[in-house]
Amino acid sequence: VSASISEYEPQRFIWRLCFALDSIPRYIIAYLQLNHLLSRRHIEYPEHFTLV
Repeated sequence: VSASISEYEPQRFIWRLCFALDSIPRYIIAYLQLNHLLSRRHIEYPEHFTLV
């Protein structure tokens, strides 16, 4: 964490790059889950959306 607030530019750049690479899949998954819940197709056709 200290690299993100340090004065050295390379460490700060690497920290921000890693944070961005870690955040992108999380936002994509959250977006897909939101669309799934808002579509409500899983309620109308529960046999098509089984988890197991």
